[in-house]
Amino acid sequence: MLKKLLYYEYRALYRTFLTLLVLLGITAVLGTATGILLNSVSPEHVLAYGSLLMLAVLFWLVPAILCLVAELMVYYRFYASCFSDEGYLTFMLPVRRSRLLFGKMLFGVLSSFFFLAVSAVAYLLMLGIPMLLSSEGFIGSLAEFFGLILDATATSGGVLGGVNAALGILLWLVESVSTLILGYTAIVIGSLYMKRHKLLGSVLFAVLIFFGVSIISTIVGTLLSPVYLSVGISHYELYAMIATLVDLCLYLGVGIGCYFLSRHMLEKNLNLS
Repeated sequence: MLKKLLYYEYRALYRTFLTLLVLLGITAVLGTATGILLNSVSPEHVLAYGSLLMLAVLFWLVPAILCLVAELMVYYRFYASCFSDEGYLTFMLPVRRSRLLFGKMLFGVLSSFFFLAVSAVAYLLMLGIPMLLSSEGFIGSLAEFFGLILDATATSGGVLGGVNAALGILLWLVESVSTLILGYTAIVIGSLYMKRHKLLGSVLFAVLIFFGVSIISTIVGTLLSPVYLSVGISHYELYAMIATLVDLCLYLGVGIGCYFLSRHMLEKNLNLS
């Protein structure tokens, strides 16, 4: 049943996603061409160089904007399929509400990371092809870039620095998923408690929840500041590891808590009549 739920979500948004992917492809081509032209123009030609530089910055902003649009469309799909007139049909399906919620959240997470991956490819093309055609060559430039990263990692803590880098990536993944789930929770609360202004309520509760999570993070950091100070003075990498683990536990708790709160509210507080 989960596969069917994901398929229905995809069918509802595939035209939108296809449009966004086409725009990403056009952006990658134009951004790459702009980068090539930028490499061929001397900075002494201020007007031409400045115009191409501004155009390149614009093309670099577009993938991030399209990722945001994709995520907003997924959120709107969740709202429309659950809390508009379509919601009555959605919850009449022969599947539990908790399974519906999990399927929609899973689709949101997968689609978000899919667009992040496609955007990363677009950025790689816009960066890599101009580097390939530059005088230094792509391999030389790329080797120099990663050489600098490896040198920085080696000189900033060795093995412990590598562990912190891995924990940082894990924290980013957990924080991203928790933030997505938090958005769904805001839609559930706003739609159930502000029935006349559901979208406004969803935005309002999203701001309140994000603000609440920030306050909790600040309080936890303040309470642990003596530990951070005592450790960080002599062992910065150990301090960074402790801080990352604390943030990881915090966002895990937020994500799990928001999921079960949304699930409880859909099962107990949603009245189809």
